[in-house]
Amino acid sequence: MDTETVTTKPKKSTPALPKQKPPPVIILHGQLEDHKAFQKLLTDTAKGGYTLKYTKRRTTIQVANKRDWETLCRQLEMREISHHTYTCVEDKTHGFVLKGLDFEPEIEDLKDELREENIPCEKLFKMRGTKRPAYLIITTKDVTLSQLQRHKYVILNTRVTWERHYNNRKITQCHTCQEWGHATLNCKSKPKCLKCAGPHRVADCDPDLVNLKCANCDGNHAANNPDCPTYVRKIQEIKKSEEPQKKFVEAPPPKSNPWRKLPATPANTATTGTSNATIAHTRPQQGYPQQRSPTKCSAPNSVSAATRECANLFSALTELKAACNISEMVRAINDLNALLKEASTKAEKFLVFTQFTEQLDSYDI
Repeated sequence: MDTETVTTKPKKSTPALPKQKPPPVIILHGQLEDHKAFQKLLTDTAKGGYTLKYTKRRTTIQVANKRDWETLCRQLEMREISHHTYTCVEDKTHGFVLKGLDFEPEIEDLKDELREENIPCEKLFKMRGTKRPAYLIITTKDVTLSQLQRHKYVILNTRVTWERHYNNRKITQCHTCQEWGHATLNCKSKPKCLKCAGPHRVADCDPDLVNLKCANCDGNHAANNPDCPTYVRKIQEIKKSEEPQKKFVEAPPPKSNPWRKLPATPANTATTGTSNATIAHTRPQQGYPQQRSPTKCSAPNSVSAATRECANLFSALTELKAACNISEMVRAINDLNALLKEASTKAEKFLVFTQFTEQLDSYDI
């Protein structure tokens, strides 16, 4: 068995907490050295109960509520136990790209302007490598792109445009441990160098280093190399999960025609002295189905049928447009797809899907 699951129930004396969505999982790096001591820590910390799942190189912890999740994260960080987790749905943020400010205002001036425009800006960065000046703005999750495009199209007396920020890579890389699948902000493990895989950050590495070493596959390249076997395998897993699954398997074609293996008819053999095999050369077998010429539909009937189908299609689209905002629905589906790409396991994808339904109110559907 590659995995093992241990589940505990909350103590009877503990009052029942209100039912709510579980927080993200916490994943420990490596195997536990003292299982009993760690279980005692979990029992004292996770008052609402917890679930453990053991794999070959990881230990996954699922607690019942956010309070236990925050407490356990603090305890693990205090004990310097390497782990990573994920951001809670209510704490997630949105990233937008602001374009049009070609006169390149100062960051502080732009922050003050966004504050006056009632845009909850949590972080603001000037983007590098762009042809024209652009700014990355991190807001709370209740801010939507449609709101900015409709109401905040003038900043600092300048007409601007807003775009959603997308990560160029399909999977996130942690800049602390260099692993793929989680963000740096949620990682509390020991640092690994991007260039030499040493126990230090890349800023502290030798700038004249020649011999590179990957922290993920031990290859002679940097850990963020797109040709790294570990990265390629992760991308292949994502593409495979996105492929539609076949719901049926086609039956193989028969090796021979069963109609040509009909038994000989005794009446024909006694009367003519020949078998059906001989008759088959002069006339078709009685049991063999005759080919029929396909019936051709008249051109007016085909045109009228296609016209009715098009009319039904436009009628259905009109009803759908009256019932909801199609563009917002498509945007919500695209955002959900982007979140699912960041999840690496089936359990994480299911958790992302259930948590995403809680923020549907932020879309103008």
